[in-house]
Amino acid sequence: MIRKTFHHSFLMLLIFIAVVCVSFESCHTKSESQSAASVIQGFLTDGIQQKIILQELDITGVYPVDSVITGKDGSFMFALFITEPIFYQLTVGKSDPLILILNPGEKIQIRGKADSLIFAQIQGSDESRLLQEYLIYTHKNLSLSESLAELLVQKSKDKDFLSIRDSIIRQFDSIYAEQKQFVKHFVQSHPSSLASLIVINQRFGRREVIEEHADNHLFVKLDSGLIAQYPKSKHTLNFHKQMAEKAREKEIKRMVRENLEPGHEFPYFRLPSLDENQWISPSDFRGKKLVVAFWVPTQKKSIQQLTRLRDYLSVSSYKDLSVLAVAFDIYSNRWANAIKLANMTHWNHVCDLKGDASPLIELFDLNIDSLPVFYLVDEKQFITGKYKSADEFLLSLKN
Repeated sequence: MIRKTFHHSFLMLLIFIAVVCVSFESCHTKSESQSAASVIQGFLTDGIQQKIILQELDITGVYPVDSVITGKDGSFMFALFITEPIFYQLTVGKSDPLILILNPGEKIQIRGKADSLIFAQIQGSDESRLLQEYLIYTHKNLSLSESLAELLVQKSKDKDFLSIRDSIIRQFDSIYAEQKQFVKHFVQSHPSSLASLIVINQRFGRREVIEEHADNHLFVKLDSGLIAQYPKSKHTLNFHKQMAEKAREKEIKRMVRENLEPGHEFPYFRLPSLDENQWISPSDFRGKKLVVAFWVPTQKKSIQQLTRLRDYLSVSSYKDLSVLAVAFDIYSNRWANAIKLANMTHWNHVCDLKGDASPLIELFDLNIDSLPVFYLVDEKQFITGKYKSADEFLLSLKN
């Protein structure tokens, strides 16, 4: 009986201990979850019972997360469970949104006005305060630009409108130059900050601020800094992937340009001519010297340059030089009319009618706004010269 009682008591003790352990583990886990929560809270001094919308920003867009109504004292709070830094956007009504960078476990406190949220006091997030510097500076410059635009409309009927317009344009350019300088200095000074990742990709109105080609060193520096500071962040990894893809594209373009230099064989292509039943390729001219002219029928510069080439070849000793004019257009009638009006019907003409979506743009690394471009190809289909204008090409022939 004693043994039985002892066994029962011991069993109850084990069950009690197990229950306590489970309860403790549950509480401990709950405590850990609570400590990992990230919080955005604050007060709107003029925002009693107003709706605050919280959205997440990433490389693909803006996504709704939550919304709350401020309390009677203007207070609000969002509790978020995150495992890496996240970009959030707070919006109240039609005011400019406040962008925040929230790290796991951070508690960001905000105090400000609903109608000017970007000027709110921010505590608890160095990255968010850093980004706010950019937001405020940009808001100031955009406001100045909008004022100038309104002034331009107001003065549109003045007698001296042209001089006023020129003055306003100079002020626009000055503001843009200041914005550009500020952004460059910002990224240069904070190369390991997620705030810089947002800043480097922003435009000023419709204008690009940081140019990828001219300011590539800033992109490279930021990429290295973010990899060192936030190696596992999805924002870092997405940016790093973009950089790697652009590096590959750059290398491919370098190889394309290299293969288009004199001494290399001219790339093969075959396109429909004015006669829809006839297709023409540069290789059809093997055994002859050939000029390949890339042009745009709607661009005045292209027409002028091809006309100069036409006039020169018609009276020079190069009358037997074959010409293949490759047009970029989407309308066959417009293309044909341009040829007829410029008196170039005796040349060979081709066009895939895809405009600036033509594969030849990439094949020959062309900029549609910088055409025409001329190539001189020898009898064996090797490139002997590449020229940016008819004048440059004609000068080379003379020499």
